[in-house]
Amino acid sequence: YDIATGERTTVAGQPADASYFVEGQEDRYNVRSNPTWSPDSTQLAWTVNENSSVYGGAFQLVIYDLAATTETVLVGGLEQDGMIQVVGPDLIWTEAGISVLYNNDFHFQIVTYQPDGQLISTIDLPEPMAQFLPAITDNGTQIAMQSFQQVWLLADLQTGVVADAGGVPELFSPSSDFQTLSVFQQIRVDTIAQIYVGYPDGRSERLNAVDLPVISPDGASIAYRMGGKVIIQTADTITEVDDPALATGSLIWGPQAWRLREGAPNGFASMSPETQADMSNTPLLMTISGDLWAWRNTDAAPTRITSTGDVSPAVISPDGTQAIFRTTTGRFGGGFSTYRDIWLLDLTAYETRPLMQGDATAPGNDIVRLSPTWSPDGTQVAWLEMTDPGFTHQLVIFDVSEGTFSVLASDLSYPNDVFSAWAVWGNSGIAVVYSLLNYEIETRVYNPDGTLLLNTNLGDIGSPYNVIWVNDAGQDKVALFNSGIDSEGLTLIDPITGTTTAATALEMVSPMAVEGAFTA
Repeated sequence: YDIATGERTTVAGQPADASYFVEGQEDRYNVRSNPTWSPDSTQLAWTVNENSSVYGGAFQLVIYDLAATTETVLVGGLEQDGMIQVVGPDLIWTEAGISVLYNNDFHFQIVTYQPDGQLISTIDLPEPMAQFLPAITDNGTQIAMQSFQQVWLLADLQTGVVADAGGVPELFSPSSDFQTLSVFQQIRVDTIAQIYVGYPDGRSERLNAVDLPVISPDGASIAYRMGGKVIIQTADTITEVDDPALATGSLIWGPQAWRLREGAPNGFASMSPETQADMSNTPLLMTISGDLWAWRNTDAAPTRITSTGDVSPAVISPDGTQAIFRTTTGRFGGGFSTYRDIWLLDLTAYETRPLMQGDATAPGNDIVRLSPTWSPDGTQVAWLEMTDPGFTHQLVIFDVSEGTFSVLASDLSYPNDVFSAWAVWGNSGIAVVYSLLNYEIETRVYNPDGTLLLNTNLGDIGSPYNVIWVNDAGQDKVALFNSGIDSEGLTLIDPITGTTTAATALEMVSPMAVEGAFTA
């Protein structure tokens, strides 16, 4: 598609003898991957099934020259990248070469070729990845990969080394100077990726946008949708464009590229040496590539706590002496990998012991245990757990000192998404929030003895992604973070009456801090 003239040209179509569901004939048609541009924008590359055979399972890498209008088969015999759907592997073309991305449950690998077909490297990945991006780094362009645990890795196509990225990919305009606006996503609340805009002076702020913004060719503006309008934002101004013609479809604005935003990896905090010197001896817990690490301000380097690569972020007890975390042991109901086992970590000796392993409540069922929550006095832990195919959904409590386990509530409705449910323990009770099969939000509050204090339906108010207790002018309330089609919301719920109010912002404080301490 020529942007200047609006002219469209077909560069790859179907064979003359293409057939689909024709009696007595074999299905024959071309299945192509998403095309990728060469770095100099003169060529395209894609994968396509060999000889238009739908069931042959073999694909080839093709390069198309825009000036010569010629198609060249670079490599043949590539594997199909799906077990059921007929599809070839996707590609990424960088200065290092053309990378073929195999990314399914049975084959996860990056194979890179020169534009003349010579093999450069074959990189085995530790697991299937959620997404791949070409990212500019100090060592040239590498492939940035995001795991399903929200960890970013970098694959060096020349050496074949896969390492922690140490940052997150950041979108910018390659036709402008580097000191312009940028856009990136970072995990700062639970496991939800939030969108941020980066400014030339190093500042960054969160955007209330659902989709990733686009950047102008000069890098001075970004555009995104919110509330049915297109928002155009610079470092100093925000302009709303209310045009029905822009209400749907993709926003495209100039060339876009990715670079590594160092020092902003998911789940980490960046701090100055002055801040580090003022920290108490309470350890900072981190998850790095699926393992738990601890660091005190007197340590020269972090201490590795686990080495299984399947550990969740830890939750520290109210007194700061212990923490709990979960480990992954398989796929819940044959679907996504989930956490089953719950462990206790002593933050003084860095010793761990299991609190709950396997399925102790419903033999014969698969089980998932959601993020645990500490009692205010630090003596007990509560969590939600669900089974498949039994479809039980219950709130349980574990007494840490006595090692006893009890079911507090077993009549919870099964949620429409097993990962959209929360149990949070506060001074006024244990709040349980989850999305029903009809997408309405149910909120319950229990006493630790199992007495039901509140059971209210909030209706369909969007998709919840985090729940916490907050102090609202001296009264405990349940705060529900939820996202809608074009915006995000914050709802406060009275644990006694169920009355809801909208809030615009929350301030985070340390309950152990003295007057004049930092807030966020």
